[in-house]
Amino acid sequence: GISLYTMARRTKEKKYIKAAKKVKKKVATWVKKGNINALHYVPLLEAEDAALEGKSDSATKLYPRAISSAARSGFQHNAALASERFAEYLLRDLKENDRAGQYFQDSIQYYEGWGSDLKAEMLRKKY
Repeated sequence: GISLYTMARRTKEKKYIKAAKKVKKKVATWVKKGNINALHYVPLLEAEDAALEGKSDSATKLYPRAISSAARSGFQHNAALASERFAEYLLRDLKENDRAGQYFQDSIQYYEGWGSDLKAEMLRKKY
């Protein structure tokens, strides 16, 4: 889902937009059927959808919700990913460099806490 939203935002191609929205709908269906392991994905996909549609007010509320939901549920790697995606959104779309830097730092901490030191180091070098 996240990869599809990334491609949709970069290319604006309908095939990626349609596929991303289909994944979002499928995950929401899983949650409605009681899959609690997918619960924290919903706000992340909603945030990605809001970012795709240019709804910055919604996106800036949904990304932090996704991060805290993943972290509270014990999915550190998804909290890291959500933090990284939000930081990239803040940096590229909203030009909020300082705020993006904080979320990149949060992402690095989550990745390290999960044991992915290589990913954390990659982010340090990239940003």
